[in-house]
Amino acid sequence: MVWNLTAIINRYDWRRRSTDILRSLYGHFIPGKHRRSFGEYYTPDWLAEHICYKIISERYIKTQLNRFRNGEAVSGVLDPFCGSGTFLVHAIGRISNSKALSEARLSERQRVDFISSMIYGMDIHPVAVEMARANVRRLLPSADQINVYQGDSLLISRSDSSVLSVGGENMFLESPGGRKLIIPKSFLKTNDNIRAFVESAKDGAKFPPGLDTGLNMDESDTVKQAHYIMTDIIKEEQNGIWYWYIVNQAAPILLKEKKVGRIVSNPPWVALQEIQVATRKAEITSMAKSMGLYVGRVVAGKLDVAMLAMARSTGLYLDGNRTGWVLPQGAMTGAGNWEKLTKLYEGRMTEMWDLGRLV
Repeated sequence: MVWNLTAIINRYDWRRRSTDILRSLYGHFIPGKHRRSFGEYYTPDWLAEHICYKIISERYIKTQLNRFRNGEAVSGVLDPFCGSGTFLVHAIGRISNSKALSEARLSERQRVDFISSMIYGMDIHPVAVEMARANVRRLLPSADQINVYQGDSLLISRSDSSVLSVGGENMFLESPGGRKLIIPKSFLKTNDNIRAFVESAKDGAKFPPGLDTGLNMDESDTVKQAHYIMTDIIKEEQNGIWYWYIVNQAAPILLKEKKVGRIVSNPPWVALQEIQVATRKAEITSMAKSMGLYVGRVVAGKLDVAMLAMARSTGLYLDGNRTGWVLPQGAMTGAGNWEKLTKLYEGRMTEMWDLGRLV
């Protein structure tokens, strides 16, 4: 296996290739049966590139560039089911090669900062996330932050023993041992803050001076108390992955508030009846009912999760008016899905391709 992976790695000029060159590695690491259970199917590079060029327009890029220059937050591009990063790679390519960026006369540092601030990805599979992060990193090697996270972009309520939830201006964390702490959302918006918070707690050190800069008095008191409790949690429960956990679990919650201007994605291609984990199936069924997408008991098992994923992600994260999706035919034609989908997006579907006719 090592020799096979080495042979694959040696095929590529990692920096110059503008496609998702890590999908082959991902395919070797994760068996096809396992990928299909997650509804993972590859998007051809030509299709991802076309969708990105259609959805990420010159006008949109220029608007975000103006925001960036004025010190305002940009409204970026999200793939909420990013897999190994195919859409992220082509979104970077679209922005990098745009006329708007070439005419902007930014320094190389500004250029990288702008592009990296525009790209967001999430996926529930940890290996896929690492591949996606590597894909983004090879195209933006000097980026300070890569906004690709492991998490449930559908934000389905879970019953895990370790939970990060949101309420008002705070997030609530419960450790596996039952310890609870509160962290202000304003503090979690910078990954560097979270890293310093966790690393100092892991070392048993005091709250780092200046780490509460920008917080009001109540928020400062709250985060200092959280640091004290986190120090005890790490010491008593011997768990040192809190930076990774908090960053990834907070990402979809924070992005829900921040919003993005464009979504491009290939969501999970799986029918409800194919989901093997009973709790996950029940959670998705409940969500479909609450969104008005449940199609009834007789054909409920044929409910296509891709349709639900598209509707849910659009509702959670989109603050713009353009998205591009790769959906299985069943999402359009099966189990009453088409009627539900057209009602939900009445007047907003502008272009559809039947890829079966292109073969």
